[in-house]
Amino acid sequence: MTSFDPAHVSRAKAGLLAAAVGDALGWPQEPRAQRAGRKPANPVPRPAFQDWERWTGSRFEAVREPIKSGEYSDDTQLLLATARSLRFGENSSHAFAQLELPAWLLYARGGGGATLRAAVAWSAGSRPWNETEAVKRKSYSQAGGNGVAMRILPIALLFSNQPPGRAASSIVSNGICTHGHPRALIGALMYGYACRIYFQCEASLAYGELVDQLLHDFTDWAALPDVSATWPDWAIGISDDFREAWSSAASEAMDGLGRVSRAVKRGAASIDRRVIEDLGGYGDAGGSGIVSSLCAVYLATRYAQDPMRALLVSAFDKDLDTDTIASMAAGLLAVFHGKQWMGELGNVVQDAGYIEGLSDAYLLAHVTREVPPALSCNVAEFRRLVSSAMIGDTFTLPDRRTASIVASYNVGAKGEKHVGTLIGLRTEDNQGIFVTHLGRKQVRSGEMQTHGNTSLLPPRVAIRFAVRDVAQSAWFYGELLGLPVSRKNEQGILVNGCLAFSRSTTEPEGARDVTICFETHQFEQIVRSVKSNSKTSVNTTQRLGIRMLRVQDPDGYFVEITEHRAAMADTGN
Repeated sequence: MTSFDPAHVSRAKAGLLAAAVGDALGWPQEPRAQRAGRKPANPVPRPAFQDWERWTGSRFEAVREPIKSGEYSDDTQLLLATARSLRFGENSSHAFAQLELPAWLLYARGGGGATLRAAVAWSAGSRPWNETEAVKRKSYSQAGGNGVAMRILPIALLFSNQPPGRAASSIVSNGICTHGHPRALIGALMYGYACRIYFQCEASLAYGELVDQLLHDFTDWAALPDVSATWPDWAIGISDDFREAWSSAASEAMDGLGRVSRAVKRGAASIDRRVIEDLGGYGDAGGSGIVSSLCAVYLATRYAQDPMRALLVSAFDKDLDTDTIASMAAGLLAVFHGKQWMGELGNVVQDAGYIEGLSDAYLLAHVTREVPPALSCNVAEFRRLVSSAMIGDTFTLPDRRTASIVASYNVGAKGEKHVGTLIGLRTEDNQGIFVTHLGRKQVRSGEMQTHGNTSLLPPRVAIRFAVRDVAQSAWFYGELLGLPVSRKNEQGILVNGCLAFSRSTTEPEGARDVTICFETHQFEQIVRSVKSNSKTSVNTTQRLGIRMLRVQDPDGYFVEITEHRAAMADTGN
């Protein structure tokens, strides 16, 4: 089992965190982000996240999805999915393909065509290289984009103190789950080896040493690794044409590294845009796995001692694949420099705490175990279901994680007859995911139809209660009753998005004529939880055939928990 000292664990956390920061900072400028509204012609590069909106859906049926400052895209989603899969040890690639990709379809924020097509195939139980339709197999074999390179940082770090071939086989085993062209796989191998160099480095590298070492060790990382132990059917299918394409892509990578080396040696005389253009970073080739890795390596070499400059250059180049290149360059630099250079960005990026905790999990718990089958789930049906559910309702994702709804908003949509819904969920391991749904407007008799982007939902209302001990209230509602608790601090909490509990400077009196009511799908689970933590008898009652439980919270407020009717139907009651 691989082991790491605390300093390297800290740097690994910084790498994943910086990748998310680069993604979130660069995403609004990304040319293919489908940004809604007018895009700034020349945004000023600055280390600050922004709120923005994007269209998600088809040309004529789309949701105007708000993206809050610091939220990340599919790049980070798939990087985190790769990290989670590593906890299955030698079966990590199977976990990524069979668990993570089908689940990702439900909450993907963007995504390249190759990855989306592969995820659909895996969710249907088919391997993309074995698709029955020739056109699908051809699309897979021609997929050479950066969708692999952008997600393999966790693999490179996990195997950084083992022979290079160990990381290479794991990277390619993960990569072929979605991409079948050598450009995607060699680009990922190049980026992974660059991460290995920086992660192993204990002192500052000489200027240009990163690219020099990549060139010197070219045969160590650019050879086609053996993946027969993981995907034997893919390995058996390797043809002479594929080997020729691999050799050609390897030569392309070597040539590109030579250009990077020459540009770096020119030092200040090099102009970033000209170098990136020479590497193919602009235009149709910009999304290639090889080209994206070359751009990230160039920026991480040019600005090896100024990671913030590398981040800003890559995130605000309006013609570059900004979210991916910024993510890759920032992640690469952070595995050497650590977290401090990111400043507040590293603290406020979406799921910062979850990302750091996940780094511990995959670095320290890489144990081979069986991959359970994914739970089947229809994407359209899932979106419809969550759009009509209540705050606090819990669902099980195909990867077997549970996720609870913590927010739901009506948002803009194309067409006067449509309304969009954005649903925010929090998984059991504390990752934030978002789901959009496009539905028909429902106008009841006597109601006024709203127009434009005005929300169809009534204003959000919260009721505030005075309490003696905020921590006790958080335990009661969050741990005991299993309700979502947010905005938690010493002064107060928000429960279920509508009930505020604030610390009182005077003794709260409670209120015998006030009852807090909740309806839940997990009635039996809550009853067992209350009984196991109660010193007095706990009994359920029925009203009109609906089971109820009435308890008091730590401040004397009555709480009435009612079983959801759908849950009753499921249990046969």
